[in-house]
Amino acid sequence: SNKVLQADINCKLKYQGKYWLGGSYRHNDALVVMAGCLIARQVDLGVSYDVTTSKFRSYTGSTYEFVLGYRFSYNEGIINPSDFW
Repeated sequence: SNKVLQADINCKLKYQGKYWLGGSYRHNDALVVMAGCLIARQVDLGVSYDVTTSKFRSYTGSTYEFVLGYRFSYNEGIINPSDFW
């Protein structure tokens, strides 16, 4: 069987708990730039731009992705996984 090891490197920076900017690199596959913001107390909006770097780039090119997120529980001062990613 053919087994392939794949690795991703990701970074996300938050500003004032409301805005974020990030990037991602997937080994031999893609580069990603992403950004988002908290548009209401529990609603996030994000966008990312993916650039394919693999041999499939002539077929897939680049893509945009839009994300709308909802936080079911919002408690000030409590550590949340979204604080880390």
